[in-house]
Amino acid sequence: MVHLNEDGKRALGVYLAFTILSTVAVGLRFVTRLYIKAQWAPDDSWAILSLIGLLGWMSVEIWSVFAGFAGTSPIELAEEQQFETLQTYIKSFYALVPLYALTVTATKLSILYLYRRIFAVHIFRRISMVVVVISFIWWFVFTVTSLVPCRPVRSYWDPQVSGKCFNFDLFFLSASIADVLIDVVILALPVKMILGLQLSYRKKISLCSVFSLGGFVVVTGIIRTVLTYVPHSSNIDFTKGDIWTNVHLGTGMENEWELNRIFVQETVDVV
Repeated sequence: MVHLNEDGKRALGVYLAFTILSTVAVGLRFVTRLYIKAQWAPDDSWAILSLIGLLGWMSVEIWSVFAGFAGTSPIELAEEQQFETLQTYIKSFYALVPLYALTVTATKLSILYLYRRIFAVHIFRRISMVVVVISFIWWFVFTVTSLVPCRPVRSYWDPQVSGKCFNFDLFFLSASIADVLIDVVILALPVKMILGLQLSYRKKISLCSVFSLGGFVVVTGIIRTVLTYVPHSSNIDFTKGDIWTNVHLGTGMENEWELNRIFVQETVDVV
């Protein structure tokens, strides 16, 4: 049996906690929609896809822990000459990156399509569609590039295979900054529309809590970027920001559920 160090135990606890919370959040979303007999909408499909991506992400994370990673950083693994375990870590990271891109993009699109369903104003729908397209482009570039970090790809995790790799650390930094900026735009996009809503005091408090959670999602994205970036390196130390990455994914999905609850469960009037 693999012996987990304190970092490994902490990480495993976070993985399980946010897997459960996110699954419950998406489940409650559809219970609510069934209760009010709402028709299926595009944002529902994106919500399910984001959960599938998250479950895939968490499965790989948990597998990597029990496959021998156990919470140890890749630098420590290299120093201890645990090269087989280090290869497992790098392989898991190779699988995690496209799953991360899928999860965050599906969550973004679920929120954007919810906006488009609620606010039927022409200019708003045009602007929101631009953000949808940008999100798609980010997902495509990030996914395709992360799948071919080296040529041949096997050289990414196998030091016995010679190959040429691009500076993935710099690419990850650029992609993470773009990811955070898109989150900021999505958070700010409906503000003007919401100010034109006639809401009860209770709904206003609920919206404030949602935007606070959305702001926290942005903060977690910044924290994970700072923790994982290693200047002048061709690789990233993902373990430093691993917990924050899971918090980032989980809170993003919970934020989407809360938005759906406020706008769909209760009827609002647009001024």
